[in-house]
Amino acid sequence: MSVDSKYGLKTISRASLLRQLIVSGTLITIPFPVIVAPTTLTITQNEDLKELEDVSCLGENVVAFTYIQGFKPEISLEFSVGAPEIDAFIHGRILAPATNVNGFVYFESIMNSNAIAPRVTGTAGYEVVAQTANANPEIYYIDPATKLARQVAIVTTTPTGDQITIGAHLAITLSDALAATGATIRGWIPCTFASSVIITSQLLDVVTVKAMGIDFNGNFAGFQARNCSRLPAGQIGTDPKREVKLRILPDPNDGTGLGYQMYYTTQQLAC
Repeated sequence: MSVDSKYGLKTISRASLLRQLIVSGTLITIPFPVIVAPTTLTITQNEDLKELEDVSCLGENVVAFTYIQGFKPEISLEFSVGAPEIDAFIHGRILAPATNVNGFVYFESIMNSNAIAPRVTGTAGYEVVAQTANANPEIYYIDPATKLARQVAIVTTTPTGDQITIGAHLAITLSDALAATGATIRGWIPCTFASSVIITSQLLDVVTVKAMGIDFNGNFAGFQARNCSRLPAGQIGTDPKREVKLRILPDPNDGTGLGYQMYYTTQQLAC
């Protein structure tokens, strides 16, 4: 029996990832931001096929019967661009707002004067406090004569030689010797951010995946897997592409016994 090709899923136009959470005994779902639809959504059935062997009349081992002993279905979602919460998703953690976060800021400047202006409010570095003498941030410049890196020390008095002072809001005073080099000074300065968003230690629990698209007849088609758990997935790097992998868990209400459901309608998609 043939299947009409119009029922194939032509494309996915939207997708949703939702985290399940129990609050006061009630199940709620919290969405993860999906900036763009996944470029691919792949379902791998991972069937455990049992093969029963027999011996033919020629004495050769043959497969007499096969049956499915079980399955471990997976979903793979590939995105052309991610979002901070997708990155946390890949780590299996939850993002959350935080206060007084210990971090750092970076600065670089050409040393052609004795002063580097402080950062203004709303820019990274504004929350830097005055640094004490012998503080150990990573500050250096490349010596124009030797081409070697030279470390710069922090002092609280008038700087001399390879010394600077760092005041509030990343206001920097250079020694006359440094200001005369014309080299570029670079540094990583400790900073406490009053508010930020961080990846927390809270583990990701069960998630729901939904996707919608159209079949080859231009009608609405959908997919959902209500209960999924995270699997180790792709890398997080400078490439904006992201991959999310999930194990599809049993769902007694899926209607298929596979843990997920796909459906095709005769209705046109309205946007």
